[in-house]
Amino acid sequence: MFKKFFIGIVFSVCVAIFLATNSMAFSTGWIDTDRFGYSGTITRLSDNSLITTENIDLSLNIVSPEYEEFGGNIANIASSWWYGGSTGSGFMQYRDNGQQDVVSQQYYFDDFDGTNWTSFTFDFLAKEDFAKDISNPYISRLSITDNNEHDSGYFKTLRIQLKATGLQGIMDPTDGIIVADEFFGSFPDTVTGSISGIFENTTNSTNAGLYAFNFALNMNNWAFGEATKDNSDWNFVIDRNAMGPGNFYAGWYSAAPIPEPGTFALLGIGLFGIGVYGYRRRTRD
Repeated sequence: MFKKFFIGIVFSVCVAIFLATNSMAFSTGWIDTDRFGYSGTITRLSDNSLITTENIDLSLNIVSPEYEEFGGNIANIASSWWYGGSTGSGFMQYRDNGQQDVVSQQYYFDDFDGTNWTSFTFDFLAKEDFAKDISNPYISRLSITDNNEHDSGYFKTLRIQLKATGLQGIMDPTDGIIVADEFFGSFPDTVTGSISGIFENTTNSTNAGLYAFNFALNMNNWAFGEATKDNSDWNFVIDRNAMGPGNFYAGWYSAAPIPEPGTFALLGIGLFGIGVYGYRRRTRD
């Protein structure tokens, strides 16, 4: 009776660990890329009026506090206007140097193809309590008009859920962290996910009020489409006829890997073997 019970417990623990591989995530890592874009809607909650935005370039620079050597403890999310576009309705800006407003952040790689980890998942949540002073250049913004006026306030909630595939993540043997570097051509080929939340416009204007936004991520990045790679430099050189003297930033992704199911299967077999050995030794004694 005891033997069956003991083996059942060990087996259940192994199954639970195995299933956990589908939901495991880590709070350390970074995402630093200008590759993606977004489209979606902004809804004014006072009257449910709807504003539609299309194909705005996105810049993400979020690094967990553990990686100070890479500029850690920052969270910068913005429409990448510096390439010459991505302004107008739907323009957004969130800057948090120190991550004072970050509630949670999760990063992980999975889908190992035998050589590289090819999928990167990122989940981020921030909540600001109040708007920064209007003179602060890092004040939060969400534009509902094409002229980008009277668009400051704060994000009561800001959520990013992202999965990028087609990467070529390589493990750093010194710390076990996976890194996919766009400079070496490790650009994603697909992205799914969204940017969503509630923004309160605090300006002294008719734009003041609460807004719900929901943007779907996409690969329609205009700046990237105008770039051609130059291996002699760290950046991607922009077509100057189209955009003027600028550079497309080549970023990178980093996180701990999710152990493959086979790894947990071996762990389960090991636990089971230890349990059987302990039981038999106990019965002999």
